[in-house]
Amino acid sequence: MKRCFIISFVLVCQVITAQPAVKVYGYSQVFVPGMIPQDDIPGENGGKSPKKSYVVTNYYLFMAASPAAIIQPREIWLDGKGFKAISQQIVKTPVRSDYPEKKTLVASTKLKVTQLAMGDSLSTSSKPTQTLRKLTAGNQLVIVYSWKGRKYYAVVKKLTVLNPVHGV
Repeated sequence: MKRCFIISFVLVCQVITAQPAVKVYGYSQVFVPGMIPQDDIPGENGGKSPKKSYVVTNYYLFMAASPAAIIQPREIWLDGKGFKAISQQIVKTPVRSDYPEKKTLVASTKLKVTQLAMGDSLSTSSKPTQTLRKLTAGNQLVIVYSWKGRKYYAVVKKLTVLNPVHGV
């Protein structure tokens, strides 16, 4: 009898201390502007002005978790580069993209879905941990978040590429 009680107590403790279920959705979409300025305009002192890319990649990142869990995203690691995570807004599901084609980004769910944005680049003085280095090596997107004072990781192996948007 005591053995059953102890085993059930250990199992309940493990369930209570387990991290909440977190799902991350990541999308990238290329934006190509319509009118590109002329490139052969001379720069200062008669030199050539440096050419810059006018193509921009937009990232749409979402994090879904239990409504009861208070999760705080801390860092976003995209292709091995670190950024501060900014929680933009809590969105209603389903999340859809209408342009250039209709696509459901996040299906309807009872979980709390938060849209994330990349903030300032992380300083080069702060080295990533061994765990983070392993995760960024094998995954395109790693979200570092904290829950109840502990650090956790959620990953996306490869971002879903949406059709490009062409400006007019």
